[in-house]
Amino acid sequence: MNSVFVLGSGFSSGAGAPLTGTVLETIFHEGRVTRQLSELKSYISAFLYQGRSDWVKTSSLEEVLSRLDIIRHYKPYPHVDYNEVIYYEELLLKEFTGLLTPERTCRLEDSYRIFADIINSGDLIITFNYDLVIENLLTGSGKDFFYPDLSFVDYGALPQKRSICVRSSVNLCETASSVRIFKLHGSINMYYCPVCGQIFCFPESVTAHPVPGASGKENDIPALLKCLKCSRQDQSIQLRHFIIAPTLFKSYSLPALRSHWFTALKTLAGAEEIFFIGYSLPLADILSYQLFDFAARLANRKQSVFLVNGPGKHHQRFGQLYGDSVCDTAMTFEDWTESKKR
Repeated sequence: MNSVFVLGSGFSSGAGAPLTGTVLETIFHEGRVTRQLSELKSYISAFLYQGRSDWVKTSSLEEVLSRLDIIRHYKPYPHVDYNEVIYYEELLLKEFTGLLTPERTCRLEDSYRIFADIINSGDLIITFNYDLVIENLLTGSGKDFFYPDLSFVDYGALPQKRSICVRSSVNLCETASSVRIFKLHGSINMYYCPVCGQIFCFPESVTAHPVPGASGKENDIPALLKCLKCSRQDQSIQLRHFIIAPTLFKSYSLPALRSHWFTALKTLAGAEEIFFIGYSLPLADILSYQLFDFAARLANRKQSVFLVNGPGKHHQRFGQLYGDSVCDTAMTFEDWTESKKR
C-alpha cells in the first residue's frame, strides 16, 4: 500500500529551516545587518507601513509579499516606480530563499533518518517547502526520487562556458521504485523560462535567487543561466527562480505547473493513507485547500488521514475535508517517528 506524505514548514524546521511565522524576524535579525538588508527594510517600512518600524514583528512574509504582488500586478499608484517594487520583492525573496540552502538545513537528526526508513518504494511526497531537506534525506538513505512533469538540467562538460544542457524530459532518477516528489510551490533548485514556460530542476548546488536589475558577478552561475530553446544569438533569455511565494495572489499560468498540480490531485484522490506532517492547512492558501477538497471528493475509497502536527493544531479544518477519517496523533514529528521505531 503506497502512502502520501504532505510536508509543511514544520517538517523542515528541525533541520534548520525557519517556520513561516518567524521568517521576517529571522531575515531582519540584528545580527544580520547589511547595507542591502537595511535598504530593503527601509523601503518596505516607508512604502507599505508608513514608516512604522514594528511591522517585522506584527506582520508576516505572506502579508508583505501579498501586498507587493497585488501592487505590482494592478499598478494602482500613478507615481510609483514598479520596477523598483519588483526589485525589492525579489530582494526579499532572495533573503528568504537564502535561509533555505542545504548548508543551512543540514541538521538531519535521528527523526529524519527514521522517517527515511518509513518511506517505501513508490510512496509519494507532496511538499509546500522550497528547501531540499527531503531530497537530501532520500539521497543520503540511498533512495531514488524524481519530480513528475518537470525537466532535469545539468551542466555541460565545459564549465568555462557556463553552458547547460537539458538531459531528459524527466528527472533521470525515475525508476519503478522511485519516490515521487511534488513541489507545488517550487523549490530553491528550480528555475523556469519566462518565454516558453518550461520548468527546470537543477543540482542542489544551484539555488541562488537572481534579482532583476542587480548585476551578478561573473562567476554567479544562476545569473548566467539561460533557456537554450528560447535564447538567440542576439538575445539571451534568462531563467528565473521558480518560487511561488506564499501569498494570497498567485499565478499558476505555467503549463508544466498546472500539470504538476493535476498529477498531485490524481495522486491524492487515489491514496489509501495520507500523512500531514508539519502542515497546518493555512487559511490564506485557498488553492491548496481546494486541491485537498477536490481530491477528497474524487476519492473512490475511504481514506485514512493522519495528522502529525503536534497537539491540538488545526484538527477542525482537516475534519471539514476528511470527516471522521482524520486521526489526530497529537504528536510532534520527533515523537511520531520515535513511536514508529518501537
